Amino acid sequence: MQGEEEEAEEGAAGGEQKVWLRGPSQLPRRPIPLARRPMIRPLEPNGCFFVQPGEHKRKPNGILGLLCRLHFLGLVMHAGVLEPAYTWDHYMATRMLLIAKEGTSPPKRGGWLGSCGCEEGYEARANKQAHQACYKLVKDMHYEVRVQAVVVYCAEFKKRIVKKPAARDIFPMRDQYLRVPPNWCANKAECWSMMVDKWISEEWARQHTLCRERRLMMPGLAHHQGSLSLGEYKKTWSESHPGQSCNDFMAYAMSHMGRATSDVAYNPAAPLEAYTNPSIHARINAYMEVGRALHGETWDPATVPLFGEAIMRAGQGKKHGRYLIANSLVDTASMPSLSQLRASTTDSTPPIRPRPETSVASVHQR
Repeated sequence: MQGEEEEAEEGAAGGEQKVWLRGPSQLPRRPIPLARRPMIRPLEPNGCFFVQPGEHKRKPNGILGLLCRLHFLGLVMHAGVLEPAYTWDHYMATRMLLIAKEGTSPPKRGGWLGSCGCEEGYEARANKQAHQACYKLVKDMHYEVRVQAVVVYCAEFKKRIVKKPAARDIFPMRDQYLRVPPNWCANKAECWSMMVDKWISEEWARQHTLCRERRLMMPGLAHHQGSLSLGEYKKTWSESHPGQSCNDFMAYAMSHMGRATSDVAYNPAAPLEAYTNPSIHARINAYMEVGRALHGETWDPATVPLFGEAIMRAGQGKKHGRYLIANSLVDTASMPSLSQLRASTTDSTPPIRPRPETSVASVHQR
């Protein structure tokens, strides 16, 4: 296998090798009686929190991800091309049973996902969020399955444990991949073979290298949210710091400074070094500068809701599908479009700025 000589994170050779992969592997026992289901309330615009405990503490997105695997379609004809079901659009186009059988129908008719209840009045929002979440979940399952195949192959056939960070840079041969299909693709040999052919292609290798180089340019951790959404981080921080206020902007800033249960606190004068990712410092400053240019020097983002126009002007719109800051908490319905901002820009309004970026080189210069 290529890259084996660079593998540093492995167990001792010989003996039985046990593979543990992060994330849920089994669905909760279903159906759960309504009275024993955890009750969720979806947050606007994304995320949710539990308003009532139940028989399990599983996150809805974790359950959705397992359902996407359970009902994996294999090869599908989409837009005139026969290919593996790589996207949620593939599922939707074939009217995947996940929609009809597993609970994206209103919770009153059997419960959301058959495992969670939804607070009355929030059913439509929960269904909408589940639909949107599946776009990322299906994409992620195809990214993770290659890494999983490497980990499992090394454990079963090389008798050594390889951790996921190192497995991402190991590239087995075609016949080696074919020996370790995931359980959700075990009876879909032709589909698995087509997925493997994609990974061993020159085009995929080139794209993988480009993405890896781009990720390595990020100085520091992405955030301290862990498995929490930004909305859940905000709620957890408020519970851990009773009597202290926290709005969406503060939650975004603090999620890049420390864990929600730590003694982290928002400080508008925090230096670049306070953030684990220096680019966040640049983004926050850009947002504050534009906000004050629009509302005056007394404008304080820690006391007001997220300001859509400032986010758009400071970050040159929605680039690569994400807003400048607090993407998961931004209410897209109230956000102006980039063309609307250009049309309303005058000499007295702040210009639309290029998105601030912090490179490794600029960090070292500091």
